[in-house]
Amino acid sequence: GFMLTMYLSVIDIESEKLDFEKFYRLYKDDVYAYARSLLKTREDAEDASQNTWLWLAKNHKVFRVKDERSVKIYLMRVVRSRAIDIYRKNKRDEKLRTQEEQSFLFFNKNEDEDAILCDICEKEDVTVIVSCIKALDEHYRDVLNLYYLNHSSTGEIANILHIKESTARQRLTRGRQKLIALLKERGLRR
Repeated sequence: GFMLTMYLSVIDIESEKLDFEKFYRLYKDDVYAYARSLLKTREDAEDASQNTWLWLAKNHKVFRVKDERSVKIYLMRVVRSRAIDIYRKNKRDEKLRTQEEQSFLFFNKNEDEDAILCDICEKEDVTVIVSCIKALDEHYRDVLNLYYLNHSSTGEIANILHIKESTARQRLTRGRQKLIALLKERGLRR
């Protein structure tokens, strides 16, 4: 289709176009499915997929590795980092929108702790983070799961848990601090 033609136009050498097309047909659905599992909307998942394929078209030397499994693992890493870029951009946009509602202090403190968590999460296996969340008190556990794994806003969390939004924000802040402390205790660093 149109997208494939666009990616191929980035590649000069005919044999490399064939390689790219082969992997694109093999893993197009897996790339999208993984992006979709990481991001909130279909549009974001499509953006992450497109950014992945474009990046690979530009850096197609990786396809000289003929081992298909290595290519797939490599691709999934690229998808994850493209998804994180989009997730962070969305978070920045969201924070700018909600900045007026929150006190400046609260906002900045969260920004820093979110950045610490994002850095730790990027380096670590998600199962380690999930097991640390599970170890927390259920008040914090529920809020963190909804915020980080379900990408819900504090307003949505308040509705789901039948609590005030201010309570949801408070639990998120405390839970985040406890989670960072727990991750650091387990030796995880930025």
